[in-house]
Amino acid sequence: MISQNNFPGLVQNLGAAIVISTLLVACGDGGGGAAPSSAHPVAANSLRGVVSKGIVSGATVCAYAITANGAQGALIGSCVTSDAGGAYAIDIGTYTGPVLAQAKGGTYVNEATGTTVPLASSLNSVLSNATGGANDLAITALTEVAVQNASALAGGLASANIQTAIAAVQNNFGVPDIVGTMPVNALSVPANATAAQKAYTLALATVSQYQNNQPAGTSLATALQTVAACLAAPATACGTGSASVGASLSTALNTFVANNSGFTDLASSTGRVVFFGSVSALPGNGVDGATGPTGATGATGTAGVTGGTGAIGPTGASGATGTTGATGATGTAGATGTTGATGTTGATGATGTAGAAGGTGVAGPAGPGMTWSVISGQTQLAASNTGYIANDASLVSITLPPSPAVGDVIQVNGVGAGGWLIVQNSGQNTIIQNISGSNTVSTTGTIGGAQYDAIELQYIGNNTFSVLNYVGNVVAVSALPSGYVYQGGLTWMPVVSSAPTNLAAANTLCTTTLINGQAGWRLPTQPELSALYTSAAMIGQGWTLSFTYSSSPVPSTSNYYIIRLDSPGSAYSYDGTSFPQPVYVACVR
Repeated sequence: MISQNNFPGLVQNLGAAIVISTLLVACGDGGGGAAPSSAHPVAANSLRGVVSKGIVSGATVCAYAITANGAQGALIGSCVTSDAGGAYAIDIGTYTGPVLAQAKGGTYVNEATGTTVPLASSLNSVLSNATGGANDLAITALTEVAVQNASALAGGLASANIQTAIAAVQNNFGVPDIVGTMPVNALSVPANATAAQKAYTLALATVSQYQNNQPAGTSLATALQTVAACLAAPATACGTGSASVGASLSTALNTFVANNSGFTDLASSTGRVVFFGSVSALPGNGVDGATGPTGATGATGTAGVTGGTGAIGPTGASGATGTTGATGATGTAGATGTTGATGTTGATGATGTAGAAGGTGVAGPAGPGMTWSVISGQTQLAASNTGYIANDASLVSITLPPSPAVGDVIQVNGVGAGGWLIVQNSGQNTIIQNISGSNTVSTTGTIGGAQYDAIELQYIGNNTFSVLNYVGNVVAVSALPSGYVYQGGLTWMPVVSSAPTNLAAANTLCTTTLINGQAGWRLPTQPELSALYTSAAMIGQGWTLSFTYSSSPVPSTSNYYIIRLDSPGSAYSYDGTSFPQPVYVACVR
């Protein structure tokens, strides 16, 4: 469930947020802010706004309908390009209803570094109901977090999920309206910027500073996924102490404000900025002294004397009732006239000649509706606009259609324990840059998923498919870094020679480390290691093949299994702290 207010792990409290509600919104505006003017002509019925991570110019902005099942639907109107101020405007014609807006490409000035960088991953925003007239919709890093978390809920981008996800981001970042408020340039704040716009802009600059403070090479997409995961599962995904997401965001906020005079007016009277419930000193301020003891409560004053009740004045005399007039006499009733004769019925007119029947219009083309099929074997040649439920204990290989039409869709949902693998025909390739952990833009190889993982692909022409959506640990197998192995529906980190000293250290390495830019790793089980040994998939991958940790306990003991990955894959009992040989670790997700 997405955290709506005050969830743990984000530095005490992820609801106080940037003092915007008390230092800014109280001064005026309240979170509105119409879309700025754009070089694009604004149609009578339109979608308009600003693309910002800072201000993104040259981005391709498209609008899509949202289907009844909460998924991205058909393109609305034509895509446009954001101008130098990040503004865009799309003519949506007669369309009304929920809208998903997406911005790709273009460049922006990173607020934390002042350098111009490309927008390497798409930003998305959502409007629960577009109506007639001009509809304001900002597309920012915060709306991207809201779309990620709404999409992950049951029902996808349904109206209730949209409202829940947007409210969570607004409550936890202290920005009153992330959809209708338009952010401005954080490095050159206009004099006429409203309080709500400055609040929004500072929140986005904080995200840039947060990304910049992460280990070198951390992408914007990875930083936003970390924040989204923390909002979605605060008890497990936020971290703790000074390394938590909340503490890191608080540090980023104060660093940015200290280096940018356009936001120093957000400091409190003590020269400090409050963010997510944490107080941090700006440069030049001393350390807080200890809090003194609470003074004694003063005595309650004596109650004043109650005044006497005033006398009631006399009631005035009632006026006399006037005399009732006499009732007039009833007049004589007039005589009833005789009933007139009924006229004769006129003759019925002749029936007119029937006109010739109109011709039948040409039938329109059939829509691309989805047909679902359950696969209980190990191979399947996919057909266009078809969904497949892979339900087999062994791996199911699904080959893409050899001759699809532009716009055709393929969906796969893994139900069986064997997982699934998408295989491309010769000459085909798939755009995979948005799949977490991929290190290439596209692949001609296979894409795999485990039980309960799902994916949706669309054919976009030129022998190319594109990943529209995916759920779970979907892996572009050929795009994995050298040494990584995909086997048994799992991605395996290569075993290396620098081994942890005990089982607890091995478990900490897997569960708390970003490996290949991803979280969610764990120790493998004894059956998973045994199956890996049997498959021999790790042979020739540069692994150190020897004694390897598992997370499986030995029955009726407090020990755990260790598996040999060299010969012959035997299992050994280990007390977690002492073993006569070095023990290595391979994390899986």
